This record gives sequence, structure tokens and C-alpha cells, in this order.
Amino acid sequence: MTIFRAVASGVFASGETWSWRQHLQSSSPLANVLSDWGTQVSSAWTNGAHGLETLYPTGTVLNRVTVAELSPLMREGAKQETVLALPGTGAGDSLPEQVCILVSLRGSDVGAKNRGKNHLPAPDETAATGGDLGVTNGTRVTTAMTALYSGMRTAGHLPVVYNTATNPHDPVLFTVKVMVDQFADRILRSQRRRTKGRKAIYT
Repeated sequence: MTIFRAVASGVFASGETWSWRQHLQSSSPLANVLSDWGTQVSSAWTNGAHGLETLYPTGTVLNRVTVAELSPLMREGAKQETVLALPGTGAGDSLPEQVCILVSLRGSDVGAKNRGKNHLPAPDETAATGGDLGVTNGTRVTTAMTALYSGMRTAGHLPVVYNTATNPHDPVLFTVKVMVDQFADRILRSQRRRTKGRKAIYT
């Protein structure tokens, strides 16, 4: 089967971009993986019962899904994308752009090498209290991401992680581990790479 790199991306009100990605193992053609990825990401964002859109201000927009086919050495080859226009529906302002919602992925075996993670963008300031998502909002994220990944698995695209460095417990490079579950962390985390590349603005 082929490994694909699937990305969901968008923009903040400032114009700065955000994204999160997931590697998938599938025997389907690239176009089919992209179609299913677009469907599941869009549904996770807009679903009336658990859509992520309610956790984001209107200036935070999901605007693109991309899937690339990877070589055995995990280099990108053919790539396709679909343009979207799905803004958040929250009434507040965004938290700082380096803030993120962490979604933890778990494989069937224990240990750090059998885990992955997604960094969803900074939510609406009203979605959090004291640096934490409320129980209701945390459950919404877990439900939305579970629906997304369940949909991809049903379509035959398995969410996976792989090692980019070897160690005694994971000695073969690019060893693929299938992820079987996902959970939202209610503690809001920081992803500095979303801002560290920006030039200083002095006053």
C-alpha cells in the first residue's frame, strides 16, 4: 500500500496560515484519497452536532485540503488539492496564533513510538477558561476527530505515523504504525513554529 500525506490548512484573521497533517496508508488512487479526506475534514468542521467551526472565530477559515503521494523514503511525489471556504462561527476573537488544540493519536501498542499528534489551530477565546477547553468543548473536538478518522478508516485509508529517526526500540527507519484511537487534550498547548518564522515588528 502507498503512504499519503494529507493536510488541512487555513488562515487566521491576520492572514497568517495554519495547518495540520496526517499520514495515511491506502491502496486507493490519489484522487480518491483526496476526495475522502476533503469530505471527512469538511464534515468534521461543519457537522451540526459536533462541528469544530463553533470553536473558531469567523476570521479563522478552513480553506484547503491537500494530499500528496509519498515515495518509500517519504518524499512527496504527485499532489492534488481541493479549495474550501469554511469560516468559523464563534462570536469571539481568536486566542494567540501560537496556541493550539492538541489531538493525541494512539496505536494498538503502548509507548511513545506508537503515538502521533495533530495541532489544530488556536480557538475562539470564549472556548477556553483559564487555559483549558471546557469539558463540552473538549468532547466536541474528540467527537469530531473520531468521526473524521473513522470515516477515513471505513474508506480504506488508515491513519499512520512513522519514525524519522531510529532507536533501539524502533530500529528500522520509516516503520509504519497504524493509529487506532484519538483524544483531544483539554489543556491548550503552544506551537511556536506558527510564529517563530515571522520577522520582528518594532515600535
